[in-house]
Amino acid sequence: MAKDGDSYAQYNLGQMYCLAHGVEQDYCEALNGSTECAKRLSMKEWLPNKSYRQQKVHYVTRQKLSAHFRVFNNPVFPMSHWLPESLIEMHFHSALISYYSKKFSGKFIRLYKPVPQKEAWVGFDQGWTSSDLSELELFASLKAAIASQAKSINKFYLGEFLQFKVVDTVTRASKRMPAGFSTPYFRSELSLKPNKSTGISQHETLLRLKAIAKTAVFYTCGMVFEEADIWKPADLSALRFVDIQTAPPGWATNEDHFIVFRNSTDSTPMWCSEPLPGISFSIEELAERQLLPLPLDGAAAAQLIQDSSRAVGGPEDGNIADIFGRTNSHASRLPACFSLIEFERI
Repeated sequence: MAKDGDSYAQYNLGQMYCLAHGVEQDYCEALNGSTECAKRLSMKEWLPNKSYRQQKVHYVTRQKLSAHFRVFNNPVFPMSHWLPESLIEMHFHSALISYYSKKFSGKFIRLYKPVPQKEAWVGFDQGWTSSDLSELELFASLKAAIASQAKSINKFYLGEFLQFKVVDTVTRASKRMPAGFSTPYFRSELSLKPNKSTGISQHETLLRLKAIAKTAVFYTCGMVFEEADIWKPADLSALRFVDIQTAPPGWATNEDHFIVFRNSTDSTPMWCSEPLPGISFSIEELAERQLLPLPLDGAAAAQLIQDSSRAVGGPEDGNIADIFGRTNSHASRLPACFSLIEFERI
């Protein structure tokens, strides 16, 4: 009903989201530009036959929605202030997996993502239905894949670290604008704030992971500038993969830092605050330069998980037999940007 423009449905979905009972897509649909919805958000009527507490919750909820409604409909408000990185990742992931399926001649089976807070993993199957699984269950699956190779069942895995970033449009010149740039230009803010679990920042995590040989580690900047584009089919040409190895060392954690693009296809963006040139690629350029993630068997996938955990301060596990018999969780150390994708060769 919300998709069809029913203002009552839109408003109720928005209320549910503010009270932590909704999901992001429903929330966005609730703020989809209905003038009737905006009118109701601005009203200050009290609900009949409700307690004072219920009345207050209703009023506060309406104020939150009203504020967010203004944000979503303000064209100069930065995308990064309302669009989470996880939603950008969700938007592009299906298209990326389809691209990998064609490139590596594989049938997509499942996508695995670590959930550090739960010290567990979540798996998404071909219908994008999610299911929780423990690390022991994941490693049992990898172990089974190793055994199946002797029976000519060709499974392979792709492991990658794509830190998706929201890109803002900058329309006003400031001291932060690099020399030689003109407005409008684009930038993504980087995070150097230490993670509570690992004690290292998102940026430092990527630098450490890049030290693992033949591992795909990139800032992945989505050139998406309109709310409506999030709900359209993903266009992989809108992605710029920024090589983390070109980042300058020794950045201060008490300063703001960005990747800055002259335009949406800029192959030489700048690392700021002190401007230094970087390198970015399109998905096709990654393929041409053989920078896509490499197909892995079950043992190599398990080894990548161990090496990645160790790179960000996780425990040593020793050999492969130790990995499969382990009980401590790597998922609590791995960043959320890690993806392990399972395919069956066709």
